[in-house]
Amino acid sequence: MKMRKRRMEFFSFYDHTGMERHLEQMAEKGWILEQIGNLGWVYRRESPQKVHVTVSYDPKWSQFDPKIEGKGEEKAELCHHTGWKLMARLSQFQVFYNWEDDPLPMETDPEMEVNSIHRTAKRTYLPFICVWFGIAAMYLYLFAIGIADDLVSTLSDTAVLFRGLLGLLLLILVGAELVGYLHWYTKAKKLANQGRFWKTGGKGVIQRTVCWMIVVTLVLWLTDMLVRDNPVMRLAAVTSIVLILYASVAIPQLILVMRRKKVSRQINETVTACLVFLVPLLVVGGMIAMIVGADWHNQDRGSGMAQYLQEPPLNIEQLLAVDGQQYTQQVWAKESPLLGTFKMMETEEWELVENEGAPELTYTLAQLHVPSLYRWCCNSYLEGEYRETDPKPWLADAAYQYMDGDHPLSGYLLCYSDRLVRITFSWKPTQEQMSVVGEKLGGI
Repeated sequence: MKMRKRRMEFFSFYDHTGMERHLEQMAEKGWILEQIGNLGWVYRRESPQKVHVTVSYDPKWSQFDPKIEGKGEEKAELCHHTGWKLMARLSQFQVFYNWEDDPLPMETDPEMEVNSIHRTAKRTYLPFICVWFGIAAMYLYLFAIGIADDLVSTLSDTAVLFRGLLGLLLLILVGAELVGYLHWYTKAKKLANQGRFWKTGGKGVIQRTVCWMIVVTLVLWLTDMLVRDNPVMRLAAVTSIVLILYASVAIPQLILVMRRKKVSRQINETVTACLVFLVPLLVVGGMIAMIVGADWHNQDRGSGMAQYLQEPPLNIEQLLAVDGQQYTQQVWAKESPLLGTFKMMETEEWELVENEGAPELTYTLAQLHVPSLYRWCCNSYLEGEYRETDPKPWLADAAYQYMDGDHPLSGYLLCYSDRLVRITFSWKPTQEQMSVVGEKLGGI
């Protein structure tokens, strides 16, 4: 029979009555809380029993305080004489159990309880929420900038999509926490002035759901990076996993070891802060050095849009009588579940340029996997001045030519059934060249 189990519990910081009800229900099922940590709450198996639980807050305590015998145990000792036993502690957060049928309550002054929770929140919880709110806002801002600047490129980048989704989920989570805390504090403070306690809801449905969605999103993101045929992405995924484990396992254990060694609070905080910033910096720097030293390219190979990296579907030799060996190609490929993009710029190598009028070719091929995005992406490409032109020479469903006032440019948007092609020539293309473009890029 399993004697211990670990559970991920999702409660708001201020939801002490919700935690108390939950722990009392767990005791009735035969599970007593033994330890609270960053990786979950640990329970030990005992016989099913009815207990009373109180969650208490002490703003004077910190997770960096050294474990000195007798220090800070006055409250625990006092409570022990009235039947309350300290079962678990995490920083300023303490959990007491009482097995009596009708015990004396630990908290008798509602105003003192609210002030204690609020002072504790101002030291730890609220700054933590503000930091994550800033991170979420930054993710969403960068995602919005990407959408506004280049919609097609942004939607084809899996990493950007995951960052945008994480930003949204984090914003919902911290927003729900912040609104919930302000609502609790306003209501609890009002009732405390009347000499009454307010029992919190203890549901946390939004927080619990969003937390699991964040976990699933991170797992999918890291899995996507690991399965790519791309050494850079794989190394980045492994580095991310190492840093997550470092932050969630190694750092808390280091703090605990220093506490047991009776290292002072100031030294513990300083060492932890240095390691939190320096180690990730060194790890990421090492990853970059490995990439540069190995001369890896941040490109996938083999399938989807990446198949064009080795052999682009269209090059300038197929359109003009030029020596392709004198040309250099710059290619990029990105693909997400929404769409994939391949971009190529082909120019004559600068040391071989005989004149400044050497022909150049640039195009972006966007393959849409979600048909409903077609019109949205097409409209994003049609920003600025353009005019409709005959699509038949391009073998396209629709074609648009970009304009500079009344002056037509050699830049076009070509619309095919499931793809868009944005192409720019340094010369005026002929009917025959248009046909070649349609055959090579239009999926004809």
